[in-house]
Amino acid sequence: MMSAKLRNSPTLCITALLLWFVPGCGPRTHPVGGKVTFADGSVLKAGVVLFNPLDEENKKASCRGFIREDGTYQMGTFEDTDGVFEGKYEVAVTAGYPPNPDRPPPDWPPLNKRFSNFATSGLRYTVVAGTNKLDIAVEK
Repeated sequence: MMSAKLRNSPTLCITALLLWFVPGCGPRTHPVGGKVTFADGSVLKAGVVLFNPLDEENKKASCRGFIREDGTYQMGTFEDTDGVFEGKYEVAVTAGYPPNPDRPPPDWPPLNKRFSNFATSGLRYTVVAGTNKLDIAVEK
């Protein structure tokens, strides 16, 4: 049986903290990426894909992925492309800034505004262990 002196020692606390950060301990993120396209096959060339967790255990782990010019994106939780925790997410997609923010084109943003809101986008996704490919179809 461990004595109270040993249980409360700084060494034990530091060891416990170090073990928490050892790879394989705690939840892991999984690669998530894909392409954002319109019905005509063209791609959204700039913007952000946002994941909002629906599971209680992931409530503080919102994720984002920056859309590249070819329409592809990779999701990240702590860093730009480090992946996403397993679980259920609602998804939103926002367009990048117009070429001239002071004078946006009349058809700006290039996608339907409903996709920029989690509640109206209609997009839901479940992240599973391993690589997750999610191609997202949006409307103009």
